[in-house]
Amino acid sequence: MRLDPDAAYVQVLVPGMTGTPDNAANVAVGCADIRGLLAPESIPDRVLQLAAVVELSDRASLGRWEADLGASLVRR
Repeated sequence: MRLDPDAAYVQVLVPGMTGTPDNAANVAVGCADIRGLLAPESIPDRVLQLAAVVELSDRASLGRWEADLGASLVRR
């Protein structure tokens, strides 16, 4: 499970977008710390949704399931 898409994918869609958290997949999230892990409201939901879809598509097609990515898996 992932709280938000990998920051690398948000950067692919909106170069220069700042403030995107880069949480590892499967990180434990509790009530006390969730606020600091969520993407800020300044990032449109559509961007986060599309980034999540593209990331999952890349991961599934390439079989890459590491917890954190340093960059987009496919050059666009």
